[in-house]
This record gives sequence, structure tokens and C-alpha cells, in this order.
Amino acid sequence: MQAVILAAGAGKRLWPYSEDIPKPMIEVGNKPVLEYIIEALVQNNIRDIIIVVGYKKEKIMSCFQDGKRLGASIRYVVQSQQLGTAHALYQARNLVKDDFIVLPGDNILLPDAIESVKNTKGYAVLLTETDDPSKYGVAYLSGKILKTIVEKPTTPAYNIISTSIFKFDAQIFEEIEICVSNNKYDLIDLIRECSMRKEIYAITLSNVWKDIVYPWSLIDVNSFVLHGIKERVAGTIDNRAVIRGKVIIGEDTIIHPGTYITGPVVIGTGCEIGPSVVIFPSTSIGNNVKISPFSIVENSIIMDNTFIGPNSTICSSVFGEGTIVESMFHARTGIATIELEGELHRVKHIGAIIGSRCSIQHDVFAKPGTIIGNDCKLSATARVSGVIPSRTMVM
Repeated sequence: MQAVILAAGAGKRLWPYSEDIPKPMIEVGNKPVLEYIIEALVQNNIRDIIIVVGYKKEKIMSCFQDGKRLGASIRYVVQSQQLGTAHALYQARNLVKDDFIVLPGDNILLPDAIESVKNTKGYAVLLTETDDPSKYGVAYLSGKILKTIVEKPTTPAYNIISTSIFKFDAQIFEEIEICVSNNKYDLIDLIRECSMRKEIYAITLSNVWKDIVYPWSLIDVNSFVLHGIKERVAGTIDNRAVIRGKVIIGEDTIIHPGTYITGPVVIGTGCEIGPSVVIFPSTSIGNNVKISPFSIVENSIIMDNTFIGPNSTICSSVFGEGTIVESMFHARTGIATIELEGELHRVKHIGAIIGSRCSIQHDVFAKPGTIIGNDCKLSATARVSGVIPSRTMVM
């Protein structure tokens, strides 16, 4: 069996991180999202993988190359214009031979989910339950057969949604040709047309799939993947440091005395943590990160080459690559209403979302839900809130 991964889109809703890299390359648990998908496929002995690329395609292709590093055989096709997901899938028509699974490149799923789809005879779709179905395609069923999908209904009748993970065969490309000829370019259009002529079996599973839509989604997904890690400790750890739970510490990392780490936590290579730093669960710290004394980090993502100065408090936050914080930065958790791309979002348990290569001077306070773009400069004692565009200077 083959797999086609759709990874061509720009992921604009994941700004500011998608300014620099394609959405599937954003890291949670110190690995690109796309890597988790490939690993799950390989664990199900699906090694012949086609990745549809487009936006900043070189970053995906240079990372995964031919796939041998992960035990896969990867080929690439290009979607030059991002017209839609069905149109993206159509670009793989010359490489698909028979049965295959199609997956978005920006979701996290467990291997069990792929196994269930793989073992279903005929066409299949993976469904899951959600507390907020109005943001997704809601599935309507007749028994175990999918009848249709209604995209983002205002008053959804059910809480069962499509994950956009399907099993098809090569004949699906004939259906896509019909859709494209009628200016219908998305998988949801394809499913509506196809379900009238062919049975699509519905598989409903819980707690096997996470969607990454907005930058704050990264925090929840990071926590999800970290609960599956296996302890692995390298580097130099002072005997006066305390490490509890499942923790990964990379090579050449130094953990100074008085530091307290409670897993699940992953810390990359070449880091320096402490002295007297506290790292609470569900935290990912990238490579070459320094966290200075008397700082607290909880339920957060700190990307590569970031410096966190002393006496800082970072909760439920994301820090982009190469950001420098002088000292006494505070991003505490709260409830926020965030406006992004003209939509209002009520977000619980959110700290700050900070882009890459930002420079933050001492004693800066970010209100819950603050989003700071890339390459911003924040002067000392600034109090920030709302959405701050990239390359902004805050006095």
C-alpha cells in the first residue's frame, strides 16, 4: 500500500511561524509534524510515500530527502498553485498504482489510526469526536457508511468530524477529474460527489488525532506527543538537579544545580539549563537553548537557538527560533479573545505566542493571548497585548 501526504499549503493561520517554514515542518516535541506522520506510516509497513509539496517545498525536500533515514521511500510531486486539497492529490496520479491512504501533512495521528484505515476494505474515512464541530467538516452517516460531509456548519447536528484521512484506490483520480472540470478543488467536494456512487466506510476513533490550525494549537499538540516519549538522558546533569518523570535530554546539554524538571519534557542538544530553573510538564526545548537562573517554563515550546534571561516566567507559550529575552519576561496563562485573519477566537489557558528572531529587553510583560510576529523588538518594561505584526518595534 502507498500513502500520499498533502503538504503544499502555506498554513497562513499558523502565522508567524509559517512565514519562515511550511506548516508541516513546524516542530512539536522537537520534531517536525510531518516526521510523526511518516513514522506512523512506516510503523504500519507503508513505506512507499508520495509527498505533495508547494509552499517553501525545498525545506521539506531537504529535510526528508529520499526517506531512508526514517525507513521509507519518499518521492515528491509539486502543486504549483494551491487550488485545493483534491487538486493537490491529483498531482500524485502518475505515481499511485492501487490502494493508498491520503493524509494531511499538518496533523498528528497515532499509528493505530492508520492501522484501522489500512485494514478496512474499500474506500474509508477516519472520523473523530470533537467539542467544537463547527470548525470542521461534520460527518453524516448511515450506519457505518459516510453519506456526506458538511463543512463548518453554524449549528452542527453531530460532533463527529472528518480528519481528512481517507483510503482510496487509483480510480479516485477519475472522480477528481470530474470535480476539477466543475471548478471543485477540495477533498470535501470530492467526497460529496464520490459518496453518491460509492460506499465510503466510516471509522470513528477517539484520542488518536490532533489538528494544528492556529499557533496556540501547537501547545496542545506538543503535550499530546510528549506523553508518548521514552526516557533518554544524555549530557551533563549535576547531582544537585532533580529530574522526575519521562524526560529526554540531548547530548552536550548541561543541567546545572538546583534545577527541577518534571516530565514529560524534551530538551535538545547543546542546551544550558539553570542553575535553579524549574521546568514543568509538557515542555519542549529545542537545540542550543539557554534558560538562565530562577526562570520557570511550563507547558510551552521553546524553539532552537533561543535565549531566556533570568527571572522569567513562561507558561502555555511558544517561542520561535533565535529569540532573545534579556531578563524578567512574564507570560502567564489566562483566557483571551484573539483576532486572527478577521476571526475572533476564545482561547483558554494561553500565554504568549512569540515569533522567531525577536529581541526582548528586560522586564517585559505579555498579556494572555499576545501574538508577536517575527523579527520584532520590544523595549524594556513594555506591556504588550493583541497581535503585533512582524518587524515591529515596541517602545
